[in-house]
Amino acid sequence: MIVLNPLITDGAILQAQEDVLIAGHTSVLGRYVARLGDEVQTALTDTSGNFLFRFAKRPYNTVESLVVDDIYIGDLHFGQVYLFAGQSNIEFKMQQETHFNEEEAWLAENELAIKYFQVPQIEYENGAEILPENLAWNGWQELNSQSLGQLSAAAYYAMKEFCAANPTIPVGIVECNKGGTSASAWISQEFLARSASIMESLVAPYQAQYQGKTDEELDLVTQAFYQTAEKYYALRAKWVKENPEMSLGEIKDIIGGSPWPPPATRKSFLRPSGLYQTMFQKITPFSFGAVVWYQGEEDSGNATIYEELLSLLIAQWRRDLMNEALPFYIVQLPIYNERAPKDWPLIRLAQANVAQKLANVYLEVTIDTGLVDDIHPPDKSLVGKRLGELIIQKHYANCPIAKIEQIKENSITLEVMSAKSLSETSFKLMFNEQMITAQVVDNKIEVPVNQKGTLSFAYEKVPEQTVFNEVGYPLSPFRFTIF
Repeated sequence: MIVLNPLITDGAILQAQEDVLIAGHTSVLGRYVARLGDEVQTALTDTSGNFLFRFAKRPYNTVESLVVDDIYIGDLHFGQVYLFAGQSNIEFKMQQETHFNEEEAWLAENELAIKYFQVPQIEYENGAEILPENLAWNGWQELNSQSLGQLSAAAYYAMKEFCAANPTIPVGIVECNKGGTSASAWISQEFLARSASIMESLVAPYQAQYQGKTDEELDLVTQAFYQTAEKYYALRAKWVKENPEMSLGEIKDIIGGSPWPPPATRKSFLRPSGLYQTMFQKITPFSFGAVVWYQGEEDSGNATIYEELLSLLIAQWRRDLMNEALPFYIVQLPIYNERAPKDWPLIRLAQANVAQKLANVYLEVTIDTGLVDDIHPPDKSLVGKRLGELIIQKHYANCPIAKIEQIKENSITLEVMSAKSLSETSFKLMFNEQMITAQVVDNKIEVPVNQKGTLSFAYEKVPEQTVFNEVGYPLSPFRFTIF
């Protein structure tokens, strides 16, 4: 029996202008033949029964059918396909979003050439045991006012922007995300093992928590955790309803923060490499136009290794998706008053560093968005719209990022990439924990310092962001050590 990549179904959107990758597996090893339109390809299975057909690139708006052995897949449309991945803020659905009713009404009167596919959030799989039970692969869904509520809010606003600029191109959104997850959950054991620091500070401590305990013992602990969490969220909802004048942060100061994380177990979706195996690997290889990665909140407790972790993830996914130049769009974390020892400023810095160091990696700065006391800000419209603008390069492919251009005897010159000018002619920075004033000319920042030290801007949990480029994109927070 042949089983194709679950993204290959009737009515699917496939990536145009890239090699067409048709993957699958079978229990009967041998040579197989496939036909896409008029093109015929053959493929041999490997020793595990996996096979891959690689077809030539198709132009936009091509519509074809696929035949693999006795399987027929029809109505395949070639357009632009994006993978939206990460944790809860990319998973955050339109039905919870601030402007949902307005967008629902708009979609009732207008059409967007968008279909979406949501990868089931399988937390654990071992033979016949699959958790949670009864999860279904629902295939590609048409986006309309009835289905809008279930779509990622950030993905919706980004692709709405794309469609406005490219109204004739069909768009495919693939969601592969799960709230509360470390990037390590989305990386294979093979790639995690490449980093001694990640294994020592993240993987080994996680595994140590369940060593010597039976699955039955761990199940009882997990059950108790979720019972406690259910009571907490019911109490919090009661406080929110009865005290509308209080912020969520004020309520948390009284009743405590959310119970998190769940106990570490062999079956937890938080385990390193877990969701890589149960979600991401199931849809590879496949051709995408780009990956959008919005994650980092969960790793803020291990912020010192996040740059390496994110770089490994990009390398892993590019390999598995068979495109070493696959674009990645990194959504930088917004403001949030996260409690120590979690370090959001360092996560933001790591995200900016990866965007600067790796080819075809782009940064969306969101430091002018978010809420001080809510890790899930419900207004995703600006984040999504700006992301869409970056994807279509309406103004720039990146938000502004500063780099050191020159160190002189009495000053340091910074150059701001993705900017012709900045909104401030002078603004405050920190140098060795002291506030200083920098002068701006066009996209250059002149900092009057004549000694070694640390120079930073907006390197706080909740900075006041006042510096934007000429199109309104905020300058990414930065921190440089001057030797």
